[in-house]
Amino acid sequence: MEQFDGWDQVDECSLHVSSGRIVVAGCTDYFPDAARVVVPPSSYRVRLYYGNLDAPEGRDVYRVALWPEDVSVAARLIKRRKTEDKSN
Repeated sequence: MEQFDGWDQVDECSLHVSSGRIVVAGCTDYFPDAARVVVPPSSYRVRLYYGNLDAPEGRDVYRVALWPEDVSVAARLIKRRKTEDKSN
């Protein structure tokens, strides 16, 4: 079984890629300069790892794992980010 100790949050979802290209871009990235990944047109399962989310801006890290998946499955949260209760 995979360990997620080094990650703040881990999510998983299905993704259908009909064009054979995936654009990898963050919310503040300039879209025309974003990385493109070529994959065979198909359906995939995607696992997204988020790390170092409480660090100063620009020091967060991400990992994306992608594998073929024939059936679309609902998204799921594998590991939830722990947040401090700041209401006190």
